[in-house]
Parts: sequence; C-alpha cells; structure tokens
Amino acid sequence: MFSRSGNAGLKWALLVGAVALAVVVWSELRSGVSDPGLVSRALGPANVSYLFKAQVNGSKGPAAQCVVCHALDRREAQRVAPGLWGIVDAPKARAGWFAYSSALRAKGGTWTEAELDRFLADPRAYAPGTSMIISSIPDDKARRELIAYLKTLRD
Repeated sequence: MFSRSGNAGLKWALLVGAVALAVVVWSELRSGVSDPGLVSRALGPANVSYLFKAQVNGSKGPAAQCVVCHALDRREAQRVAPGLWGIVDAPKARAGWFAYSSALRAKGGTWTEAELDRFLADPRAYAPGTSMIISSIPDDKARRELIAYLKTLRD
C-alpha cells in the first residue's frame, strides 16, 4: 500500500489525517456534554458542538431540541437564534443582531416563567410571524421541565 510510487505521499497524508481525526473524535466522545474535548480545549468553548456531544452521549434533557438553534452557555458562540443563557426574566427581543418578528418585538416586557410557558405552548399564536422552528410544546410537564432548566442558565 505504501510503496515508493508517486501516490505514496498522498497515502501517508491520508493515513496521518485519519489518525488525527480519530484522536479528535475519541477525545470529543470521551468528554462530557459540558466538559471540554480536544477541539474545545484547543480552539476555545465557542468551537464545541454541544448538540453533537448531547446526541453522542445520549443526553435527552429538556433543552435537547433548543440547542439546534440556540446556544445554552454564555461563552458559546451564537447560533442561528439568540442564546438562552439568562433568558428567564430577561427582556424579550434582547439580541440586537437577531431579526425578531414585529409581533414579538411589540410584546415588550420580560420573559417571565408564565410568558415563556405561553410562548412555548404555541409560539405562532403568541407571536404571529415568529421565526421559531418548533410549532409548539403541547405537553405541560415538558414545558415546565424546560423552563425549570432555563432558570438554571444564569450566573
């Protein structure tokens, strides 16, 4: 396989690359959801994929579907939607960079537990034109668990 032919250098490069990738994947899989793996230790917390780790490690917590769009850790890079760190009792439409619907911006106020519950029960009814991908979380218990978890995301 690794003869002195013209492709020997390419083969060695592929082998070294495969070994390096295996080391990175192994490091990430062995680290916990909140523990830094090799990538996050080398590049910083903004480069860790919490969703990847949660899926691989079997985490099915209350915010499992949220992390597709929202960052949960205040140090984590923003995703396609505003981060959820400190969301409970925070002002609605607080991220200046995000294109909130006019209905949500018009709501004003803060994200109290009751407001979050109403929003998560039916985002499109609460704020018509919302960009939330999920249509609703109809289960009361699931919403309570999610909101209880969101309350823990603070200093």
